[in-house]
Amino acid sequence: MQVLASSSSLRTDVKGYNVPAIVSRLSLMSPDIIFLTEKDDMAGELGTAMRNHLNSKIIDCSQDPAQFVKFREEFFKKSINTPEAAVKKNMIDLIDDTIYSYLSNYWRDWDTVNSEVTDSLFRAKHKLVESVFYELEHGFWHAQNKLIIDRILSGQPTGKSIIVSSVERRYWLVDRIKNQIPQL
Repeated sequence: MQVLASSSSLRTDVKGYNVPAIVSRLSLMSPDIIFLTEKDDMAGELGTAMRNHLNSKIIDCSQDPAQFVKFREEFFKKSINTPEAAVKKNMIDLIDDTIYSYLSNYWRDWDTVNSEVTDSLFRAKHKLVESVFYELEHGFWHAQNKLIIDRILSGQPTGKSIIVSSVERRYWLVDRIKNQIPQL
């Protein structure tokens, strides 16, 4: 089982890594099931292209982001009440922008988008966020991902299944899939 990043989650264009390229690659891989983890991909161009051009079963594993966005907003409303907390939040925002800026220059193709370098940067980002805002990371990030992985597992993935996720979520799913489905 593989986890691939969606092109819509990159925040930039990467030559040769767009919806037609992803659908073409998936066609060659012949997955039995494709699990889509992002609402925008399921409802958008990628989901439509997959339904029109692939014979794979497509399972929507996305979550309604509203409850998580609300949790995040409420967290910041109650937690950012000191200059130190505001600096921490700004630091996290700066790191996020810096990671995407760096990666937009690094990504050249399929392999660089879906690379350990990409995964490592997002893994490090989320470890930092967890160390600074533990409650936020668990209530916003881990809670979403737990629901997504539960949906994937209930869809009975096989070794021929593919997960298409956001580029940032990819590392989390790769790490969990190894532990949750060791036989794949």
